[in-house]
Amino acid sequence: MFGYFLGTGCGLVGGTSPDLRIFDYKDGKVVATIPAKKYREIPCDGPLVQGFFFTMTREGGELVLRKRDKDGNEAHRYKLPLFSSVFHDPHLFSVSRDGKKIAYWSSDERDLHVRDLESANDRIVFSGRNPEASCDLLDWTPGGRLIVAIGDENDVDRPTVHMIAPNGDVKSREFKGIETMYPYMCVSPDGQWICAILDRVPALTQGWTPGDQVALIDLETLTIKHKIPHSKADQSIYVIRWAANSKAVSFIVKPDAGHGGDVFIYDMGKKLMKKIIGGPEIGGIIGSVSNEIMVSEKEGFRLYDYIDATWTDAKHQPDGVAVRWIPGTTRLVIID
Repeated sequence: MFGYFLGTGCGLVGGTSPDLRIFDYKDGKVVATIPAKKYREIPCDGPLVQGFFFTMTREGGELVLRKRDKDGNEAHRYKLPLFSSVFHDPHLFSVSRDGKKIAYWSSDERDLHVRDLESANDRIVFSGRNPEASCDLLDWTPGGRLIVAIGDENDVDRPTVHMIAPNGDVKSREFKGIETMYPYMCVSPDGQWICAILDRVPALTQGWTPGDQVALIDLETLTIKHKIPHSKADQSIYVIRWAANSKAVSFIVKPDAGHGGDVFIYDMGKKLMKKIIGGPEIGGIIGSVSNEIMVSEKEGFRLYDYIDATWTDAKHQPDGVAVRWIPGTTRLVIID
């Protein structure tokens, strides 16, 4: 999934522009600072391009996507169309795994576009059949397929998942009883699985009721292969993260009232789930690298090795919120 990191409460419009810092959690040092600018530069949650991270700004009437290296240097800058859906549903654009294309959903036209970042060539690859159609998931697989879940604003618990191949072929399946509001669905890094929430249905008077299972959907067959019980009636899932090697998926179960929560890990090989930490100080899961999961707490963050079942504290944690793990490195993007 590729969108603005929502946990900071940051958007592209209004507010004070923050500094961005690159922090090496192994050495405990801030290796670079990206000074605040006139326009807010917000780190993005993805894609998995090794050694790089992306940021987005709105500069006047344009969106600007920046690709930065692990030292914070600007490697490339791309100008994008000012599509309105980015302000209402900022997860509705996704950069391909090779960093060469961007897909985005136009909420005005109900169309899915793919844009070549180098040539700026823009084409429509899918059109919503229902004028009320909403896009609930947009992601790429390593092989260049687009995964998009289209729901109906009047029937959001019955999305249809479409798998669009590079040659334009489309494979589709409707899933009943799955709530797909971001960030409750995400594609595994190896492109084999979707992790989703089952049984999240609209409550007529009290908003969304909590789901009671995590579902793992096989992308080749578009069928549910695993169902993982996760919560009680007064709990909900707020974050789902895959391990970078796709061998485990982690998620946070939080109470509907109060703070904190419990972090669970599901081992794909052993088909076992276990709680690794919990309490009122738990904030979120920042990301993962190899067999490690990073969990944020009120006073910083810790690394959990799900194979060895051991914890490691990050060194000399700086002030600010860690919002992005730079793939292939031991560095984080920190936002003040």
